[in-house]
Amino acid sequence: MDDIRKMANQQDKVQTLSVKELLCSADLRLPLVVGVVMQLAQQLSGINAVFFYSREIFTTANIPTDTIPYVIVGTGAINVLMTLITVPMMDRSGRRPLLLWPMLVISIDFILLVIALNMLVYQAMSYVAIGAVILFIVCFAVGLGPIPFIYVAEIFSQEARGAAVTVCMFVNHSSNFVLAMSFPFIQKAMGAYTFLIFVVIVVGAAMLIFFRAPETKNRTLKEIEMDFDRMRGRRQKALHLPDNPDDMPTTRLMPAEGAREGDTRV
Repeated sequence: MDDIRKMANQQDKVQTLSVKELLCSADLRLPLVVGVVMQLAQQLSGINAVFFYSREIFTTANIPTDTIPYVIVGTGAINVLMTLITVPMMDRSGRRPLLLWPMLVISIDFILLVIALNMLVYQAMSYVAIGAVILFIVCFAVGLGPIPFIYVAEIFSQEARGAAVTVCMFVNHSSNFVLAMSFPFIQKAMGAYTFLIFVVIVVGAAMLIFFRAPETKNRTLKEIEMDFDRMRGRRQKALHLPDNPDDMPTTRLMPAEGAREGDTRV
């Protein structure tokens, strides 16, 4: 109980940052950009578009109409199952590999899906499209589904974490809303080529993650901050508040040269 009280007291002393302070912090700008891009990539990677197209793809593949709802539920079950499998994999493989490799596969998979959707007159292409849909769901559940939420919590210190999560969740839900409102119009204008937009988004996000997002597996916060500094091309250590305010360094005023002991100079 004493340890719990001590931890609670230390947490109460932590000076938390507001959203405005977070946005104005130069040292936290790159981690925030990385966190926001991950949230955008998650929602704009095409997951909702794939589920939108799934009924049409399954119908073209001559799957009985009364069976299609169960097939769609099955694809959702694959998403959940792969997410559960990913949890232990993150501690073994790390965050970056589970993000970057599935994003690479998603980019290629969407190009294949566009080709298949434009050639649905051939029966074999219907099954190719079904396979592409399932492959995308597996890749999404491994990487872009769970990891962005975990990564954001790992790259910010205790005093900045609350504001960072707030900003990232706002971006996540806002981008989901914008996509839901605009997708019918985009799909009507571009048809199956809509997935090429998602290819550009996923590739762009993957490049930023590759060059600007450090690995967080088995890393301390200080090590992660040093990695961000190195990626910014800066050698100095990022300024941040310690988790325990009692650990704040103290400074002692030195008497001026020639002053007698006990003198005070202002």
